[in-house]
Amino acid sequence: MSYDRAIKVFGIALLVACFAASIHKVFNYHFRAEITGKRILRFAHTHLEPGVREAFDVLASDYMAEHPDVLIEQLTVPERIYKVWVETKLFGGNVPDIVRLHASVNNDHLLGYFLPLEEHIEVPNPYNTGSTLEGVRWRDTFFDGLNNAPSYNGNLLNTFGIPNTIFTNRIYYNKRLFKEITGSDEGPRDFQEFLKICDQVVAYRARHRISLYPIAGSRENSQAILERLFGSQTQKLAPRLEPTNELQTLAQDSTASFMAGKWTMREPAIISALKLMRRVGNFFTPGFLQLKRDDALFQFTQEKAVMIASGSYDAQSIRIQSPFEVGVFAIPMPLPDDPEYGQYVLGFQSEASIGGQAAFAIYKFSRNRDIAIDFLQYITSMKGNAKFSKISGWLPSVNGIEPDESIKPFMPYLAGYRRGINFYYMGGEPGDLVNANFHRLLGPDGSVDAFLEEVEPKMRDAIQTLLDRGADQVLSDAAYFDSMIGALYRRDSVGDGEWSDRMSEIIESQTYQEEVSFYRRHELALYGKD
Repeated sequence: MSYDRAIKVFGIALLVACFAASIHKVFNYHFRAEITGKRILRFAHTHLEPGVREAFDVLASDYMAEHPDVLIEQLTVPERIYKVWVETKLFGGNVPDIVRLHASVNNDHLLGYFLPLEEHIEVPNPYNTGSTLEGVRWRDTFFDGLNNAPSYNGNLLNTFGIPNTIFTNRIYYNKRLFKEITGSDEGPRDFQEFLKICDQVVAYRARHRISLYPIAGSRENSQAILERLFGSQTQKLAPRLEPTNELQTLAQDSTASFMAGKWTMREPAIISALKLMRRVGNFFTPGFLQLKRDDALFQFTQEKAVMIASGSYDAQSIRIQSPFEVGVFAIPMPLPDDPEYGQYVLGFQSEASIGGQAAFAIYKFSRNRDIAIDFLQYITSMKGNAKFSKISGWLPSVNGIEPDESIKPFMPYLAGYRRGINFYYMGGEPGDLVNANFHRLLGPDGSVDAFLEEVEPKMRDAIQTLLDRGADQVLSDAAYFDSMIGALYRRDSVGDGEWSDRMSEIIESQTYQEEVSFYRRHELALYGKD
């Protein structure tokens, strides 16, 4: 047989083998259910960090030991392809029973494919019997009361996800290099000391002519620091942009007030925020805006950078991969007494508003919805979530659980003030505009003026587009809520009044959403372009 013919035969054989493997995989799920007589529950997520899969495996084994008629399968999918993978499954109808919600899931997909959980979270979690959370509504057992994204969707007024953890951002540092460069292996006590340490690293690099930078950078890692810095300088500005005295400045407040001329890109607090971002941004590794999170982790573990900002989810990975002792400290922020950047600061930034993460949703058309709800109750019980936290090294999402010593530095700080307005939190076009031009702020050729010259003329149009779309979204959702209110009214009228509270909540929330939409329209009519 000739070489060319052998290659063709091999190619055909390989294609047939792949096709056979695919057919086997598709039908194996159904055949195993019939052969074993068990109901198979599949759940999918992206968390490949050390300890997380192992934690879910242990919880699944524990659950199967208590429910011998159930077989649980864990599916892990890389983050970079997860969104496409989930959407392909949704359109193909071959969806795991439980799916981790990704950040950009849209309202249509939530409504069309995932189970609203509102009625399930209003009753106690049965697996908390005998604990301090016995008899407590499932909702109230969580750190944030399930009132934040991705679990709760404010536009749809319903909860779709059950979180397993909370994430906080901290700075990890190389204790050996800290000691060698600064004379101490302790983290900085305040923001000025943090700046001093960064300057010391720059001087050390110059003296030794080595490739070493203060902070390992990527677009994702840098935002953990830079967004908070920007928000520190706008703390005093934010309250005057909030028209309804709700004690929080929402995106629609800051954007509408911009259109009304209540603040500009040349606001002294904004200029100070940009200067501060430039000051610290230049301590990151060069070209960090083009790098990914894995690139930053590699720089840090290879001792090309002394510090890295990342979430509590990376604690295990960083400690395992680093050939040196790793320390952790809270991201330093200027306080009112800071001699350079304290003028516009109200005080320490609280983390009380963070929401639960790693939230799982249930596929609406799953044949195992009852098991899916029960399994999520099991793993987020006080006992289950404590075991998950201990094995994974992640913070618990459930109240009353004492975390291990190794993760206590990541516990959220609940005291303090809210951070101020931020370009990134506006989302959409304003955030895209800032990201596309952020490089103009950094480096030897960058400056605040260069950044503003490009961004300022375009910001008004970007905000108007964002407001237009936000107003349209609320009104387009109105039909859904009108139908829901009608259905609840019908059920309430033929029952014993058990749905009246839920109906009242939806009407009240929908009224607020429409108020926000009309407020946006009003501001656009007065100050926007035709």
